[in-house]
Amino acid sequence: MSKKSAVRALLVAALWLALIGALAVSYRYLVSPSWKEHLQGAREISLAQWMTLTPTEMRASPVTFSRGSAQLSDENRRELQNVYGALSQSPQTYMRIIGQARQADDVSEAEANRNIACARAQTVADFLADQGISRLRIAVETEVSADGASAVRFVMGEAR
Repeated sequence: MSKKSAVRALLVAALWLALIGALAVSYRYLVSPSWKEHLQGAREISLAQWMTLTPTEMRASPVTFSRGSAQLSDENRRELQNVYGALSQSPQTYMRIIGQARQADDVSEAEANRNIACARAQTVADFLADQGISRLRIAVETEVSADGASAVRFVMGEAR
């Protein structure tokens, strides 16, 4: 192989690598789920900021579920549409979605309760994200509920 054809082969390979790199970057921003977050101006916040959100006037009623279920009812969907509407009008507001687990004495029952509480909170988060709320603005948590609530509650506020 002559020197000239070796240089040409290197140039072609470099062009291919540059093209592949450009496509990968385009794919990341145009196809990945986070591209909307970049457009919406949502930003990632720290755990400390999540735990100390500055309260806002925005409130949402807890979403209740049937025993042992993480399925949204039509009533739940209507309530969450209201939550979506309020959040979409206030892009600086973040939301902690907290699935409540019934307190249990048995370890396996407590674990099952935490799992269903987490599934409920995730269902609510997925619904809001599917409507267009950035996942960067949503945190999913679980907590033990002494009163046996089968609900998901919300804490909303602005990051400091």
